[in-house]
Amino acid sequence: MHKNLFAYADRQGVYEALQRDYKRDHRQIQVMDLVVFAAVAFLARHLSGWDYAAVVIGTVVLMTRLNTFIDNSNRNFFMHMIDWLDAKAQLR
Repeated sequence: MHKNLFAYADRQGVYEALQRDYKRDHRQIQVMDLVVFAAVAFLARHLSGWDYAAVVIGTVVLMTRLNTFIDNSNRNFFMHMIDWLDAKAQLR
């Protein structure tokens, strides 16, 4: 759900809210990644050494790649938004 944070605070307040939410969400992602890793390690516990290592390493790589993709998508969105705001300011 989208809320216009600027309706509730000034630029500084919005920035602080975004930082607070980022830290909260980052911690949640770390916990969920750990839960996924633990579940995969548990489910793969009867595999032989190399198979177990491949599954665990593959899970770590997959989770890291997914998190990086999401972070890059968000960063790309914000860069486009900054470009748009700059272009809008130049048109005035």
